[in-house]
This record gives sequence, structure tokens and C-alpha cells, in this order.
Amino acid sequence: MLVRGSAGPTVMAAERLIAWRTLQIVVGAPYLPQVQELRRIYPGLRVADGRIALPLGLDGAEPALAACAAARLPVAATWIEYRDAGSG
Repeated sequence: MLVRGSAGPTVMAAERLIAWRTLQIVVGAPYLPQVQELRRIYPGLRVADGRIALPLGLDGAEPALAACAAARLPVAATWIEYRDAGSG
């Protein structure tokens, strides 16, 4: 696949691009509540600036959002994002 990133166009295998797929979750709270349950399900979870990034790969967002609801994590917004092809 040909992908445009910050370093310009890059050719890569579809599997590599899929591995970069993350669900970005903006938390609707002034603080980030405990995320142990999500971290157990998604060990690659990253938390920064009131936002949670969950690596999805081929998985859908629905199980992650269901886990947020079960943990009573207030979700304000979500979107799918791909790590920049120029970042490694």
C-alpha cells in the first residue's frame, strides 16, 4: 500500500498498516480514572493528555468501548487513528 506520512509517501505491507491502527478515546472527566481493566485487555494501551490510545489491529472498536462502559469510564469522543508512517 502507498501511504502518505509526515516523511512523504511510503510503500508498506497492509499488515504493517493494520498493526498501527489505534482507537483514540477522549475521556469526559477532568482526570483519567483507573484503567487497569482496559490495560489487561489491551496491554499496549497508552494514556496521555486526557486521551487513551488502544492498539486495535484487526479488532473492532466495539469491545474496547464496551469495556469502557463496564468500567464506567466517561467517553466524550472516539476515532480511529494510524501511527504516522514516518514515525517508525
